[in-house]
Amino acid sequence: MSGVPSLEINPPLKLAALAWRGTRRPHEALGMERPASHWQPSPRRYDPQPPRWQYPPGAIVGKVDTCGRPTLAGRKWRISSALAGEWEQVVKLGERIQVYYCTTLVRELDPAIQRSTMVERWMPLPHQEL
Repeated sequence: MSGVPSLEINPPLKLAALAWRGTRRPHEALGMERPASHWQPSPRRYDPQPPRWQYPPGAIVGKVDTCGRPTLAGRKWRISSALAGEWEQVVKLGERIQVYYCTTLVRELDPAIQRSTMVERWMPLPHQEL
């Protein structure tokens, strides 16, 4: 190991390095301005425990287990470990099931073939080309 202290095992040094980069080092994407010159505090107050998302009245809502798997259509489906312990909305469309977190569609399930697919985040309109 060299004589340079590791930033990963020295948090104060890491914070100092990040502060230096933001206040003294120009950034090409910002027209060679320093990142700190673009930063401003948020006008919103931080809430460490925000209220639970309210799904529409009558929505089918379930809780994701600690492994990121809700029980739907009689079996556990792997959705996302990032959603462990969270509530999701389930929308049935014919034979398929769509799973939403807040307003974001995160998975589409097809119980007939036992398949879970990620959802295309962007789909071109008919007049757009890929």
